[in-house]
Amino acid sequence: MPRIPHSPGGTQATFGQRGPDRPTQFNPETRGLTAGLEARADAARVIGGTVVELGRQRREEDDALARARAENALADDAVQVQTITTDIQSRIADGSLPWDKASDEFQDRVGQLDSPKPSDLDAPDVERFTGRLRRNRMESEAVVSNLALSGKRAEMKGQVSSLRDRLAKLASDPNADLGKIVAGGEGLRDLAAAGGVAANFDKDQRDFSDRVYSDNAKARLISGHDDLDALTQLEQDLTSDDGRYAGKLDADKTNALLSQVVTAKSRLEAKAAHEADRGEAAADRTLTQFRQQVATGVSAPLDTVNTWTETMRRGTPEQQAEFKDLLRGEAELQAVLNQPPDVQRAYLQTLQARVTREGATVGEQANLKRMEGAVESNLRALRQEPLVFNANRTGIETQPLDLQSLMDGDVSKVQAQIQARMVTLQTLRKQYGSEAGSAPLLPQEASALASRLTKMDTRGAAKLFGTLNRTIGDPDAYQAAIQQLAPDSPVRALAGRYYALQRANGVPDGAVTSTSVKGEFGDVAMYLLKGEALLNPTKTAQGEDGKDAAFPMPPAQKLSQIVAATVAQAFAGRPQEFETAVQAIRAYYAARSAEVGDVKGTLNNTRLALSVRAVVGEKARFEGRDVIAPWGMSEAEFRDKADEYVQARLKSAKREDPGDVTLLNARGRPDVYLLVRGIEPLYDQKGVPLAFRMRGVQ
Repeated sequence: MPRIPHSPGGTQATFGQRGPDRPTQFNPETRGLTAGLEARADAARVIGGTVVELGRQRREEDDALARARAENALADDAVQVQTITTDIQSRIADGSLPWDKASDEFQDRVGQLDSPKPSDLDAPDVERFTGRLRRNRMESEAVVSNLALSGKRAEMKGQVSSLRDRLAKLASDPNADLGKIVAGGEGLRDLAAAGGVAANFDKDQRDFSDRVYSDNAKARLISGHDDLDALTQLEQDLTSDDGRYAGKLDADKTNALLSQVVTAKSRLEAKAAHEADRGEAAADRTLTQFRQQVATGVSAPLDTVNTWTETMRRGTPEQQAEFKDLLRGEAELQAVLNQPPDVQRAYLQTLQARVTREGATVGEQANLKRMEGAVESNLRALRQEPLVFNANRTGIETQPLDLQSLMDGDVSKVQAQIQARMVTLQTLRKQYGSEAGSAPLLPQEASALASRLTKMDTRGAAKLFGTLNRTIGDPDAYQAAIQQLAPDSPVRALAGRYYALQRANGVPDGAVTSTSVKGEFGDVAMYLLKGEALLNPTKTAQGEDGKDAAFPMPPAQKLSQIVAATVAQAFAGRPQEFETAVQAIRAYYAARSAEVGDVKGTLNNTRLALSVRAVVGEKARFEGRDVIAPWGMSEAEFRDKADEYVQARLKSAKREDPGDVTLLNARGRPDVYLLVRGIEPLYDQKGVPLAFRMRGVQ
């Protein structure tokens, strides 16, 4: 309890003030009693004042606290209402809330808020609180109403723009009623005013009218681009005082359209003036295309021939006569191309003899040249791409192989296709004889496999060879398939050939065996694959000079010279095959060197001689000329058999032995030998070169 201060004279003071001085009366008898009573009275008065003051302060604090709570309640309510307002604004903007639903949305969501009811406010404060709460909500409601109004105006503005666009599209009809379309745009004035865009309406309407007439003129220009009468009428409507566009378009747009109209008219007039020349030129192009088609040996589709026939009706009489001659010659040629190769050659010889004997016009000479090209192209396709040849002749396309399954070793998915191809190849050989090739792959398949083969490791390549060998099941067709891979990967293709030859008796895939042909050679195919990987690394570490670190080898030129000195004569006329052999010898040499740990790079003559024999085979001398015996056959065995084969072939051709008959290895056909005297080949009675095939590994 606070102490009551006393005056220095002992007089009692009020809380916070000093009272007036009073005279002191001294009564010895009552002095003590009087002094005590007065002191107690003063204390009571002070205490009472303090209590009153404390009560007043408490009421003020309670009122302040109540007002603070009310302020917080108003702030919370304002935040909630503002959140609702902001959300509605965002949803109107992104279109998820229609503008005409905004006010209802606001009322519904605000109505779900708990209305603040602060206590302990006096009546005036309650009235002020209620007024501020109502005012805050009304202000937010006004904001939402304005948003809705803005949305309404935006929609109405969009409606005006959209309706104008729809009306303008009608002008793209060359026969549209332009006045009616422009009037329809004028009818949007009230809607524009309601949308708050009336201020620019007159300008927008003028632009709209200009667009309508301009678009209509452009539409007429496009639709009448090839119609001289339509273009002439459009020109009049653009230039005449009473034309459709008089006073409707500004000078720049009129001149731009008029320039295009004049240009289009000039083009049509020139076209009409030179129609005869154009017909002659078109006929000349058709004749060129027909000549080129004849030279391929493949008939043009019937629809194409019909198109050419229609075009030729516009040509000159001379062109039409040549076209008829080509048609007759094409029919005759197709009949010949379906005959065996010897019949095709005889047909050409007859034509050539007639020209030599009787002479020929320039046209007849050109026709003979086309015929020669067609027959040669036809026979080349028969030898090299028999499946393509068959498709050209019969129209039956060969379905592409599932190459991924083939490379994955899944034979089941391609077995039926391969077998169907083998039937086709057998049919071709029966129809066209031995000149029909055995290649079982389409050109695009061979290219894809060759490309993948160059990126495979040794095991992958061996797996592919094994899959092809098992799937094809025919030695000749397999060798032809490998030959198809040769242009892009000659060493690996050669490895593929030897792979099948050494496994003819079931040697397991990938085995290096001493029981294979010429046991000292080992598994030649695997050596070639491993050596090729050593000499042409694709994923090895980089050397210091930034190049792939390849296996150390003797100088390539020196090695090539030694090989040439050994077998070059046997490769006479076959330079590309000699180069492939040299590459394969280097690969085999590298693999054998790596096998014994020889990384010095110096030449080992014994190993090189072994490499030559392993890759090329045995060199044999026959009637004064070096030839290569079939791979896997010894020189002695070849010499014993060669003369028998020569005599048998001469007898079958019904030719006397002219003497001095020797042999040449046929180009690109392993184990096939041509009969020659000196350098001149011998022919049978049909003009076919005499040759025979002698197999090595059986």
